[in-house]
Amino acid sequence: MADFSPICEWVLRIEDSTLSGQIKDLGDGQGLTRFGVAQKSHPSLPTYFYTSSCSTIEALKIAEQVYREEYWNRFDGDHITYDEVASCLLSFAVNDGVSREVKMLQACLGLKQDGIMGPITLAATNQKVPWVVASCLRAKQASFYMSIPNNQKFINGWLRRASLVYPNL
Repeated sequence: MADFSPICEWVLRIEDSTLSGQIKDLGDGQGLTRFGVAQKSHPSLPTYFYTSSCSTIEALKIAEQVYREEYWNRFDGDHITYDEVASCLLSFAVNDGVSREVKMLQACLGLKQDGIMGPITLAATNQKVPWVVASCLRAKQASFYMSIPNNQKFINGWLRRASLVYPNL
């Protein structure tokens, strides 16, 4: 089964390469962001998370919990056989949301695209060649990024993210 801890660290390093816990406002309408966890997308998190009063170690633990509960568990990451596929799903889910990523996965698998990681999608995911599925996911993600209007500010970073192959950064 896919291994959450190293995949989570990989995605955290995509978001913050040195794991410094820097708090940013990227100007993307999401408010403050730390380790890829944006205020607007996570309104239930205490504002404390987005302050320097929250230590980097504590913020990392909170971000890991968000990654597991809000992303990994929603696409059933513990039941995906291959890290190559689970890492793509986690990276893209943190950036775009789970439903969109599951729809992209379903498109790669030739399934109905409902955005729900159910037993049919999970079984099909685990039966396919993992590098083929991961490659398809990266291509669909890049295509999605290219389709976003007025993407000039973020496109290079997004395309770099879409091109990353686990476990390399």
